[in-house]
Amino acid sequence: MEKMNIEQYWEIKKVLEKMSRVSELSLNELDIVLYIGVKGKSTCEELSRYFNRGGQNIHPRVGSLENKGLISKTINPKDARKKDLRLTNMGDRVYEQTVRFILL
Repeated sequence: MEKMNIEQYWEIKKVLEKMSRVSELSLNELDIVLYIGVKGKSTCEELSRYFNRGGQNIHPRVGSLENKGLISKTINPKDARKKDLRLTNMGDRVYEQTVRFILL
């Protein structure tokens, strides 16, 4: 994989900040939407590990995204203590718009 230079990083960062304002999501919420969009599904535990944040940081953001109708929770069939997180149709639209903004 080719490394991005600092100018590319700042361009992507500006796009994400703009998309964050347009979608009325925090950058952290947008990060979660992008991660789940790429992976297809996730759990709070996986998000905590990936973003190197404790559950106390991830759970409120997941709850906010659920309240906004962007993600849904379902019981994990392999472990009923865990909830699988997936994007809703609205979450898919936010993900697709954000990816389009980044790729332009």
